[in-house]
Amino acid sequence: MIKKCTFCGSAHLGIAYQLGNGQVYPDVYAYQYPNHPNRGSSIEHIICKKCGAILMSKVVHPEHFPAANSVKIDELEEIINNTGILLCNEDKDIPSLSSLGYIMPDIIALIQHKKVFYCKLYKKKSTYLSVDTYLHFRRILQHQPLTESEIIILDFMKNKESVDKTELKNALSIEKKEFDKAFDSLLEKCLITAIGGREINPNWFEYLYCTSEMWRKGTEGLHTKSSSKEILWNRFKPFMNVHQFEKMIK
Repeated sequence: MIKKCTFCGSAHLGIAYQLGNGQVYPDVYAYQYPNHPNRGSSIEHIICKKCGAILMSKVVHPEHFPAANSVKIDELEEIINNTGILLCNEDKDIPSLSSLGYIMPDIIALIQHKKVFYCKLYKKKSTYLSVDTYLHFRRILQHQPLTESEIIILDFMKNKESVDKTELKNALSIEKKEFDKAFDSLLEKCLITAIGGREINPNWFEYLYCTSEMWRKGTEGLHTKSSSKEILWNRFKPFMNVHQFEKMIK
């Protein structure tokens, strides 16, 4: 805490705010996902009321700004690659973003660069899989026939690089409850995934989606003929029992 001016020694300090065009703004590209609102922050200054020196400056809303480097995001990618799976919200068995101290912009940065695969494979919860974990699951997942609504959604999304869920819902003649059920089912089956995201407000983000087929374009495949089921079970048995694992792959 600053108590005296480092220039004139006065203890007569004050607080001033820099507003309007003097605000600072995040680089929209640093968020690594499209359409981020240009939300800046005013600046708070601690000033000397005797000589006018600015002794310290800080933004009022630091949460609006991305990390200055990729260290934290690289750490998160390493965690997902090591565990194979991560949940969004806290779980008693599986690590999660919230329990590890990460926030949505961290995972969205990885999603944007196809470093993780988003789905609802585990207990219908928001789930992030490492790339090779998803590719192994893709080999062995068993699906029931698609419903008419699921087919309509997939057909509309086909060949689109990204789709906003609300716009997708408005474009299709599917009742809201049925649409939401079908959309979640496609996420559970890993047939669609997130390809990006944007901030609605500091506490809420929404994803941009694409089909898993679109997601796989340009993604290197697996280079092993070993049993994917065995590989996945060895990876997940620290987090779940056999029954839970078998439910995931059906």
